[in-house]
Amino acid sequence: MTTFFETIAHINSKEGSASKLITGTATYKTQSKKFIDFTYRLFPETAPEECENFNVGEVVFLASKFCYDLATEKSAAGIVVTISKVLLYPKIVEKWKQVNFPQTRPLITFSAVCES
Repeated sequence: MTTFFETIAHINSKEGSASKLITGTATYKTQSKKFIDFTYRLFPETAPEECENFNVGEVVFLASKFCYDLATEKSAAGIVVTISKVLLYPKIVEKWKQVNFPQTRPLITFSAVCES
């Protein structure tokens, strides 16, 4: 099954090293102003050039494959994304906070094979 997830998100946490695995949590804000947390992971050694460096507190555009994992943190939506592209969102304010980062409607696609 192929999956794809892209959204504008606020980076809440970031752990790991630039040579191995980077993991953390991020949040996107829906059009109805609900905040959805999800887990991300990035493999720096295999990341394409489109992956810009990002830090906690920044807002980024993420494009990635994803899976749904019920074993993730209770606060997260169960979505775990494996990042393939990160672009920094232009800084409009001095410091991003939940009240001032942009609303978004994530694009989520997947395909499945159904057998009868």
